Amino acid sequence: MNKRKGCLWLVIVFLITTISPLAYAKDIQLVNSVVVYLEFPSGNELHPKIAKRIKESILKVANKVLVGQEIIVIKKTRDEICQIMKTVFNRVLKGYRVIDVSLIVGEKTIIFLKLEPTSILVEKVNLNLKLRGINDRIVRAVDREIAAIVQDVENFMVGLPIESLVWASDVIEPLLHRLIQWQLPGFESTVKLDIGSEIKVDLTLIPKGQLVNDIQLDLKTDSLPQLLVILLEESIEEKLAVFEGIPVEFLEKYRDRLIQAIEDEIDKRGWSKFIYLNSKPEVRIGSTTHLTLNVDWIDYQIDFIGELNIGINAPEPALHLSLGKKVGPDTMLKLRDQIILNKLSGIFSVRLEHYLGAGLSTAIEYRIQESRWNAALDWRKDNFGFTFSQNLPGEIKSFRLACNFYPGPYTRTSLVYQNNHLWLSLQQRL
Repeated sequence: MNKRKGCLWLVIVFLITTISPLAYAKDIQLVNSVVVYLEFPSGNELHPKIAKRIKESILKVANKVLVGQEIIVIKKTRDEICQIMKTVFNRVLKGYRVIDVSLIVGEKTIIFLKLEPTSILVEKVNLNLKLRGINDRIVRAVDREIAAIVQDVENFMVGLPIESLVWASDVIEPLLHRLIQWQLPGFESTVKLDIGSEIKVDLTLIPKGQLVNDIQLDLKTDSLPQLLVILLEESIEEKLAVFEGIPVEFLEKYRDRLIQAIEDEIDKRGWSKFIYLNSKPEVRIGSTTHLTLNVDWIDYQIDFIGELNIGINAPEPALHLSLGKKVGPDTMLKLRDQIILNKLSGIFSVRLEHYLGAGLSTAIEYRIQESRWNAALDWRKDNFGFTFSQNLPGEIKSFRLACNFYPGPYTRTSLVYQNNHLWLSLQQRL
């Protein structure tokens, strides 16, 4: 029995001497990680990139001091550690003074730092833009992006202590390059900072890759007079000239800028009251950029059409003038004047047209001098079509049938049959 008790004591002593140190080691709690929170005076909030750089500098010091240390020891020496950190951080963070440091100690230890600037703050950023290998007019094409870059630079630089730019410039310059790559694709850049109460940024832009050498505009219409289309094309082409010489990569990102430039020009000229883009423009961007627009009248329509008829007993050459106004979604009321050139006499009429869909439309017209009505049915698909018209009242043989061919946007060629006569009619929209 005594021998048995002696053996048990030996076992207990062995367990105490072997397990208790392990148990003691197991109870030791260490700092595994550190998190930093920064507090700045109101109105001096920093750009996230700058704040991140400050946190990284603080964490570099804090990790060496705190990670792996016993929590209980840090708690006992908290005040001394905070004072040491305050001294070290004040040396590291030029341009700022650490007002207060506090710790919440645990496996995940939290550091709260309250900072204030110690030197003159940056009040303004001036951008000096230089272009290399491109003409000055391209600045007008990228002015929005330049303004956005200036705004972003001011957002993360204004309010910084000037002394902090000694280390913050290492963050600012790469950030500025990335900003330019995002805002101005297709451009290389060089950046130089001139530090003072007003920061001067010398930005040099250099185009790279394929450039836009020419912009070809194809303006299509089924209703606008050719003279108006020519004026419109000249005006739009002049507006689009600012994009010639710009990198293709830039225009790929901002292709909507082309459409916006056209809409602005139409609005600037006052044409937006009468015409509109009746479908989404087609844009193919490359060294030669192609732009196709479809335009049409909004509510009013003006037409000047010259007509030449060739054949036996064919009608005299004439000039057709008309002014129309939409009176419904698919209905237009027109005042027309057919001027016979040889006689310089006119035939006035009032015409009501209605579009049925699928290329089919109907019309009824009253000719004032002749005091008679005329009804018409017209069909067109792509470059071909037919027109049937009949006087009301009138004999069935008084009908008129025309087979129409449209070789161009402003030209119509018709083979016309009426009253046993056949002739060729050539019509040109002026």
